[in-house]
Amino acid sequence: MSRTTTLSFCFCLLSLLVPGFAPAAPSATDPAVVKVRKGDTLFAIAHRNGLSVKDLKHLNRLGSDLIHPGQRLRLALPREQPAGAEKTACGGEDPLADAACDYLAIPYRLGGNDLSGIDCSALVQRFFRPLGIELPRTAREQFRLGHPVDPKDLASGDLLFFHTYAPYASHVGIYLGEGHMLHASSRSHRVVISAIANSYFRQRLLGARRLLDPIELQEQLQLTTLDLPQEEAASDPLATLPGTLPAR
Repeated sequence: MSRTTTLSFCFCLLSLLVPGFAPAAPSATDPAVVKVRKGDTLFAIAHRNGLSVKDLKHLNRLGSDLIHPGQRLRLALPREQPAGAEKTACGGEDPLADAACDYLAIPYRLGGNDLSGIDCSALVQRFFRPLGIELPRTAREQFRLGHPVDPKDLASGDLLFFHTYAPYASHVGIYLGEGHMLHASSRSHRVVISAIANSYFRQRLLGARRLLDPIELQEQLQLTTLDLPQEEAASDPLATLPGTLPAR
């Protein structure tokens, strides 16, 4: 019997024996959560992730096979992560953080600017383009834009710049709030959400820039979707990947 099947059986047994017991809904702290895309079925999601439909339904306490775009499904039981660990799930009520889910797991490629491979500055370009903000191609050029922000006053949507392989701004990430940023990581070989309190980033932080006032940004977000275009996601091989990957 597989580990997932065993855990699912235990969940079902506890649900029957312990009144009121039910697993918590998938949240931003779950290690493996997939975001349902348009056209997805339980069978397709289960098949992509090595689960049976029965196991997937048990893990998420689903009473039927009906799912809807935007819904999040747990692929494994939640486990506690150490402080500062890389986050592999995101979303919630903040549309900026929610949009970050669509970019997770895209491979990192220096000089890349599409879904087959992307680098840090191209990710920032793509992320802000739906808001009508056209940014230059490199982190060094992007660092010259906007207004400087004290790291103690960061707001969701601010850009964080770091010196990595060069003394100037050579890496950029998008601050999502709660001490985390979205970025294309050469170290992780993919797009990830990382804690900015991590010593690697803390020692290399050059500064932060704000492209839009936080209130103006929220107003723009109410009028715009930052999700990847459905036709692009559907035609790209990465669309078959889950929205999250296990931490490495």
